[in-house]
Amino acid sequence: MKDLSHLSIVVPIGDMAGRLSNLYAWIQEIAPYKPKIILVTSTLFKETLAEVLLNKTTGELPNCCQVVSGEFSNPGDSRNAGLEEVETNWVTFWDSDDLPNVANVIKIMTSGIIEENDFIIADFEVQNAITKQIQPKLTTTGHIDNMIGLALSPGLWRWFIRKNQIKTNPFPALRMGEDQVFLVSTQFWEKRFKFVEPISYTYVTNQQNQLTSSRDAISDLRYSMTKIIEVIRESQETFPEIVGCRMIVTMIKKGTIDTKIHSFVSLARMIRHIGVTGVTRTMVLIYRMRLR
Repeated sequence: MKDLSHLSIVVPIGDMAGRLSNLYAWIQEIAPYKPKIILVTSTLFKETLAEVLLNKTTGELPNCCQVVSGEFSNPGDSRNAGLEEVETNWVTFWDSDDLPNVANVIKIMTSGIIEENDFIIADFEVQNAITKQIQPKLTTTGHIDNMIGLALSPGLWRWFIRKNQIKTNPFPALRMGEDQVFLVSTQFWEKRFKFVEPISYTYVTNQQNQLTSSRDAISDLRYSMTKIIEVIRESQETFPEIVGCRMIVTMIKKGTIDTKIHSFVSLARMIRHIGVTGVTRTMVLIYRMRLR
């Protein structure tokens, strides 16, 4: 049997009591391959914490699962806490309400690809929890297109990262956007990385209490955008510039930056550090995406 003992899976669990069927399903499927699964629960959600601890105590959760608990109010802090427990060479970050494709994860993480790279970026698909309709998000054969696509769909859960490439406490204390700040802070574009086509993950949308449906949580993207631009400003690479532009467009699309004329003053201030080329690209993208 193939072995995943070199991989840790960090899973922050929020207010999910009674809604962890997806989590339990993939844990049972992947457990025989012996990855380290780190479940990070918050004392702020007592019912969820009690459920997870009970399942661990009764043996419903296999031995490869470790439960970490603390007063975590956002995924950023939860992921940092889980990361402290990682001792393996590789780590990935999954959400508790989604469905990883275990067969493809095994295929990717037991291949020669892991010997040649520090970052592996797999394909993924999106499923609507209500309609059950699946929308694939396919990678392309064009390297630049894949790089730009990361800005619109960074999908932290589709990344497999060599542990020695991660700094201490790399995630900011945010409810949203912490994954983008983390990924940009790794400056993966200067390291060994590879896009792979197997779909490793199904991201499920339109679920109860999902942070992406909370305008209050989405407001955290403003802070994350500022942090991202700080990193971009320090780099003269073309890819970070393009990625930064597309991230700004994504924020406009989600409504976290007002698109009325007066607010373009703020937008200009945000992107001035990217340079004239960056501003031009951003405006062209706004026009193309009909964000008026």
